[in-house]
Parts: sequence; C-alpha cells; structure tokens
Amino acid sequence: MKNQAIKSDNCLLVIITVLGSAGPIRFIVHEGKLVAAVIETALKSYAREGRLPMLGSNLNDFEAIEAIGVRNFMLCKKP
Repeated sequence: MKNQAIKSDNCLLVIITVLGSAGPIRFIVHEGKLVAAVIETALKSYAREGRLPMLGSNLNDFEAIEAIGVRNFMLCKKP
C-alpha cells in the first residue's frame, strides 16, 4: 500500500448506499484503512460509474463522521 503500512491481511467488504442512487457501491478494503481513504475510494468509484445524484470527489465537501457506537453511517454533503 502506498501511504500506510497495513498490519493485517484481513479484508472487509464495504457497502455504501447513497440516497437517491440506483444501488449500493461495493468494494474491498484492507483492515486498518483510514476512514478518509475509504470515503475517497467510494466517491471516486461512484463518479467513475457515472452514478446520480452527483456527489463530487472532494472530501472537504462532506461532513465529518462522528463516532456514535455503530458500524453504519451516512455520508452527507455539506449544505
């Protein structure tokens, strides 16, 4: 991996559903990946597939994820 050492060979299936989109985005990530890197991958995959609604690919356009004790989260574009 480029910018970080992965401490484990375990992989996780990430499934992200965007409200208003035709279906979820699915991809594999290595355990230990930073959340920002996962979101960046999701946004790039979403854009590459030409999905709607358009989200853009700049991480700074989105709200931060808050730790609230769950494994599910919603990615929200800043107003």
